[in-house]
Amino acid sequence: MKQLLAGGVLGALLGVGGTFLVAYLAQRWDLRNQYHRMLIERRVSAYDSLGEIVGMMKRSFIDTDKRTCHLIFAFGREELSKFSFSMMAVTSNNIWLSSPIVNLMGELNKIVYAAPHENDALKTFGKNHYVQVFSIRDNIENAMKDDLGDLHKVSLFLQMKKKRKLLSVADF
Repeated sequence: MKQLLAGGVLGALLGVGGTFLVAYLAQRWDLRNQYHRMLIERRVSAYDSLGEIVGMMKRSFIDTDKRTCHLIFAFGREELSKFSFSMMAVTSNNIWLSSPIVNLMGELNKIVYAAPHENDALKTFGKNHYVQVFSIRDNIENAMKDDLGDLHKVSLFLQMKKKRKLLSVADF
């Protein structure tokens, strides 16, 4: 009788322990999936904002001197300021972007920061830097295509973020 009672108690304890373990593992798996979903949503949002920047950089025109200029430089300092604010919104969320895109945005920021304040000089500046801005935009688009294919690979993204080289003030 004691063996039967001991066996019943042991069976009950193992059943409760097993149920607890399964419930714990299921909850842990669910929390991990929620965390990954949240990271992916934030990354998608950052890439949406980046897509807007790329769209702004695609607009250009050929001036009367037959030189091409991006519209962000052609319509004066006010238009460039709008673009700069959009860039700030993207770079303030650069934790969600891949390192190559963050580096390309840094290159673009250097060009925009160096732009003159006078409208006529700004248009000339845009013409002189057209190829460079075009190249950066093209590289950002290609990096976005690569990144969007791996957006669901959260663990890989987190590993890459740990290894990222930080820029210093001297880089600017």
